[in-house]
Formats: sequence, C-alpha cells, structure tokens
Amino acid sequence: MKTKQKTDYVFSRAMSQTNAGDVLLLCAKYYQEIGAPEAMRPDFDRLVGELPVVWADGYFPTIVAYHGVEPVGFITYELDTFWSQKPLANIYMLFCLPEHRGTGLGRKLIFLCEQMAKGDGAAAIYSSIISDYRQTKTAQNTFRRMGFEELAPTMRKVL
Repeated sequence: MKTKQKTDYVFSRAMSQTNAGDVLLLCAKYYQEIGAPEAMRPDFDRLVGELPVVWADGYFPTIVAYHGVEPVGFITYELDTFWSQKPLANIYMLFCLPEHRGTGLGRKLIFLCEQMAKGDGAAAIYSSIISDYRQTKTAQNTFRRMGFEELAPTMRKVL
C-alpha cells in the first residue's frame, strides 16, 4: 500500500461550540460511512450545545485535527474510574476523513490521546474496533504498531 504524503495538521483540544460542530460534522460522516441505522446515530442538534458543557466538566476529552480550517479527524475517550484503582482510558471514537488516511494522522491522534490519558492518570488505554467495518484491518494494524495488544472481539446486538 502506497503511503500518502504527510500533511501539516493542527491539533486542538475540543472545548468550544465551534469544536462541537466540527466533531459532529465528522461524526455524521463516520456514521454514514459505517452504515449505522438512524436509531443508533447521535442527536446532533442536542449535542452541539451539550458537548462544550460535557468537555468543561472533564468528560469525553476530545482532540480535533485540522488541515487549514477544515476538520479532518478526531479522537475522543472516556475515563473509567469505577472498576479499577487507577483510571482506565477507553478510546470511544477515532475517525479520519478518507482523503487523510494513510498520512499518519490516525497515529498522531492516538499518540496525543495517550498523552492526554497519561496526564489524566490513566493506567492503561483501550480501544474497541468494529469488526464488520471495512477499515477494521487498517485500524487493527495501526493500533498494533503503536503497542496495543488484541484482547477480545467486541460484540453487539441491535435492539
């Protein structure tokens, strides 16, 4: 596979309403790409106002990647502090626009997420990968190259 030319990206910790709009724009493209049923998609109108409040309270830390002024990727995680003595970070979502895949953007987002999670005191970081998504093998290989180990498959049942 030929690697695309690396691009200069600017990364921003999402905190504002503008960031929320950018993340939700990328989310909509992600859910469309994976073919998620409408009932499983977020309520974007509600979230655009709520995300900055959630971020200000420290929940779902999110990093957005920009190429110029265009949002081209993001990563978000949550900290689980209930089931272990030290927090565990769980990558909730990682998405890069197709034209920015193969540029190292995903690896950079994962690296920045790891650094933020370490700063939050996380003992480990996890990521579930959707097994029937066409980018699954690429995502698995990226995480493996970054030192992640495969633990178990993710299971789902639509209700």
